[in-house]
Amino acid sequence: MDVGAELPGELLSDLYVRSWQKILAQPNWVKNGAFALNAMFPWIFGLLNKRAIREALPAALLLLEEYRPDLILPTHWGCGHLFDHARKLGKSTVPLFYLYTELAGAAKQIRCGADIYFCLSEDALAALMKIGIPRSQLVVTDLIVQNELLGELPDRAESRRELGLTEDRFTVVFSLGGEGIGKTFPFLDHFYTHGRHAQMLVLTGNNTDLLQSLLRRYPERTSHAKIVPVGFRSDLRTVFSAADLLTGKCGTGFAVEAIKTHRPLIINSLGAPNEADNRDYLVKRGFGSYTPRPADLTALIETYAIDEKLYLASLEPFTGVTDRNGAADIADYVVPRVT
Repeated sequence: MDVGAELPGELLSDLYVRSWQKILAQPNWVKNGAFALNAMFPWIFGLLNKRAIREALPAALLLLEEYRPDLILPTHWGCGHLFDHARKLGKSTVPLFYLYTELAGAAKQIRCGADIYFCLSEDALAALMKIGIPRSQLVVTDLIVQNELLGELPDRAESRRELGLTEDRFTVVFSLGGEGIGKTFPFLDHFYTHGRHAQMLVLTGNNTDLLQSLLRRYPERTSHAKIVPVGFRSDLRTVFSAADLLTGKCGTGFAVEAIKTHRPLIINSLGAPNEADNRDYLVKRGFGSYTPRPADLTALIETYAIDEKLYLASLEPFTGVTDRNGAADIADYVVPRVT
């Protein structure tokens, strides 16, 4: 369930959704300042969090009493705090397991009162222990991704045709996440002008205004690189099948999808300062590169497009990636404990 949308009250959505969208749209110095203030004065966010939980608590308590779940497993720490408060207030013994979805790093507010914390890497495990969560409450799973991205993907040429791309051209997928927010024009402008050996599919998510702007800004011309903007797509198999390379922010969802589909990720920007831990995780293991300058992004794309040996070498770190879905690890852990 989407707690912010389905429980009465607006404060949860204001705090965890709308305010986050506003932060993502700010310049880096504003985002860095906001995160620095949170680290220096965590009690301020703590007060806002308590206020939001207090509004939603009666409905959460009623949900536990009427629905009587066998297990609560939130994927956002804010929901973890809410349901931990609700079960304590209602004297419920329902287990609360939390899935931490970052690849590395952790902030103190992640401690949400869960009985068990699932995490996606040893780096994340170490970070969670550092903020005070006992090792006995931590379980490391494999990376979690949509099942349709595991195994063999559709035919590459056919996928490119479907997306309006040239079948035999080196292809980059530029993702701006579900909200379509991030550094866009400087990177696309440079690639459009200077790209010679690659084409780019740009995913704008739910940002329809951005989609229209890109369609007007990058018309197809023989003297420029081909850029094909598309809006939200539920069919990720076709998108990843078409791609030789990925670029964009390094939110965990996109990072995990890149790893599991064996597509190198060139990180061009950080959506928020906490993504620096994901960036470092990918770069350290050879799953990606970091190019914060538009000229560097274009240059690296061009290098991979014309040097097949170098591109194939960039795929070698993915040989140890399994086809197992971490969701199966969670099921294997949870089912015996609730049946």
